[in-house]
Amino acid sequence: MVIHEGASALSEATSVPEITVMSDPDENAPYMRALRAYETERQEQFAAEVDAIPFDVSDLQRAMSQLAREDIRFIPVIACAFADTELEKMFKQFLPDNIPGGKSSMLGRFGPISNLFARIQFAFAFDMVDPDVLMALDKLRGYRNKIAHTWDQETLPDFVETPLPNMDDLEGAFLHIDIKDGGDGDLSAEGSLRIRTVWLLGRLFYERRFYSLAKAAHIDPYKALYGAGCPKAYSTVSGAATLYTQLVFGRE
Repeated sequence: MVIHEGASALSEATSVPEITVMSDPDENAPYMRALRAYETERQEQFAAEVDAIPFDVSDLQRAMSQLAREDIRFIPVIACAFADTELEKMFKQFLPDNIPGGKSSMLGRFGPISNLFARIQFAFAFDMVDPDVLMALDKLRGYRNKIAHTWDQETLPDFVETPLPNMDDLEGAFLHIDIKDGGDGDLSAEGSLRIRTVWLLGRLFYERRFYSLAKAAHIDPYKALYGAGCPKAYSTVSGAATLYTQLVFGRE
């Protein structure tokens, strides 16, 4: 199994051979062991080939640094601008080259994937990034729009008080670590938004490159990207996110 960046990965992935499962549980055991061994081998091979792809996180680190430091009202604006660029790059990578009118016509000003909302919708519809990431990103997009279209900031709804969805366990884990390290295990609403947004952009940055490649290789994307033996790129992204998480806790 060879992984190629771009749309070629979607057409060159090999199919998974069928394994016949018998009705007797005892007779099933050898086949199930063989299936698990085969899946493990494919995931290891996938991780090794992903690790061979250049992976520069300098832009991600700059974005995370701003999320940890800038005024809270800028957080949705920064995050959405970064996400818009990342999703545009994803579509340029995976859309076929022979689209009538070219990729630029789809991503340009009057194209069907020309803005952040459309890019979130298309990525969701074609399962190119985990739905949890896209739903949280769309929530940030709503915050950004309210900020951009409200001239009197005193009347702006307190978006900070509404946590980004599907990230409670992550935040809870960091609060537990903070207590173990001698902290009070408390995090303000602003700190919560900063930390959740840092990890959200980290996942988007990681998944927009490799989620579709895992699907093309007929491997469960979540297991391939976050399970045992996942690519080293995940450690790189999580290391950056952890650094800026610590910075946010330090400012609390």
